[in-house]
Amino acid sequence: METAQNQQLLRQRDEDSSYESQSSDTDKLKVLKIQRTCVHDGPGIRTTIFFQGCGLKCLWCQNPEALSFQPDLAPDSDYSIPDIIELISRDKDYYYKTNGGVTLSGGEPLLQDQDSLIPLLESLRKDKIHVAVETSLYVPWGNIEKLAPYVDLFLADLKVVGDDGLHKKYTKHESKLIHDNIKKLIALNANVKFRMV
Repeated sequence: METAQNQQLLRQRDEDSSYESQSSDTDKLKVLKIQRTCVHDGPGIRTTIFFQGCGLKCLWCQNPEALSFQPDLAPDSDYSIPDIIELISRDKDYYYKTNGGVTLSGGEPLLQDQDSLIPLLESLRKDKIHVAVETSLYVPWGNIEKLAPYVDLFLADLKVVGDDGLHKKYTKHESKLIHDNIKKLIALNANVKFRMV
């Protein structure tokens, strides 16, 4: 059963007709940018894919250009899954030698269309490429649950800990959904690393 917060997040994404129409093609993903040879977004050398859209509105957001689900992007910002795989494959040797891989970031990657992300993640799994997800966990549990089998590491970016009033003040949302998702991820025995950002 979805909570009011889950429904609000999905409505926020789906009410944006521009976002909805642009992401209806499951061969394309809305990507803000792809950054190669990253060393701060998980273990080893990585390629980080920054997706568009986030449910939180943190005052200190590191990627404010990725907040909106209605991006003002150039026409070439639609990446097909084969395009992304081709770009990622260029650095496979680095990933294998440094225990690196690919990191999904954003915005909030777990708010992206799941049916579009799964073929990408299946391709990465087939090539034995480590997958990390940078996430606030402020997403519907169904999204996490559907993608968890393909994710090797969840980098849970905590915003404010121990004070829900401050969390709401600085992110514009309560932290209950995040706490619930953390408990469920731990129950799945998922690999979770907590960070403060």
